[in-house]
Amino acid sequence: MIDVQGLTVSYAGTAVLRGLSLRVGEGEFVLVTGPTGCGKSTLALTLCGLVTRARSAEVEGRVAVAGLDVLELHPHRVAATIGIVFQNPATQLFNGIVADEVAFAPRNLGLSEPEVDERTAGALACMGIAHLRERAIRTLSAGEKQRLAIASVLSLKPRVLVLDEPTANLDWQAVEMLVSCLARLNREQGLTVVVIEHRLPAFQRQAGRLLVLNDGSLAADGIPEQVLSERKRLIDLGLRFPRHNGSGGLKRFVPQEIRPPRHPGEAPGPTQCVQTIAD
Repeated sequence: MIDVQGLTVSYAGTAVLRGLSLRVGEGEFVLVTGPTGCGKSTLALTLCGLVTRARSAEVEGRVAVAGLDVLELHPHRVAATIGIVFQNPATQLFNGIVADEVAFAPRNLGLSEPEVDERTAGALACMGIAHLRERAIRTLSAGEKQRLAIASVLSLKPRVLVLDEPTANLDWQAVEMLVSCLARLNREQGLTVVVIEHRLPAFQRQAGRLLVLNDGSLAADGIPEQVLSERKRLIDLGLRFPRHNGSGGLKRFVPQEIRPPRHPGEAPGPTQCVQTIAD
């Protein structure tokens, strides 16, 4: 599904990714982590074919996603196959009303209005924001905007979904809902999911694979439990570890590890996707 070969990305002559090669199979759920500045966000932009358009970058190597050469094709040719959700949702919200934002992409694909309506309703429900469909986007909290950005990408029903630090503006209830939704789409519909995160606990159980980047190269690649067993090495890279209780289960994030929305009291919404987005 994803085939990266010899990828080097440089900004102003400074390499951020250095000869990176990796493959992700169809239907995998992959967690990508690493210290700040290791090239995680650059990798996300490159996978979606945006790196040379979002920033002035020099790119060498080959990147293919679902058979598409994403470095050569215009982004609109790639958008229906691979979607990206940025850490700052304000960079990808363009409409005034929530429902219009989610409907924007499928409508521009030329889909029928009944299909657009179905996809919009499904994506909103999947992210637990159906009750916000008529709200003005400018009135939303940071967490609500993040969930809206994800819903707007899900409405395209992409084959690959890349999320760049999606928990940055979510409280724990919203994180649980996001993980549940992504897990269901991955499990039942074969959506290939690539999550780039500093905070590992939320996704560790769902991810079948953990990639660790360091200084633009792949430092580790394997089953999360195996990679995380190299504790000293990863601590040296500045990674955070899941906290365990006495029975070996994962505890929730402690409050300081995840920032709440700006407007407390946000409704958590459902914990699973509805069938319309999964079909």
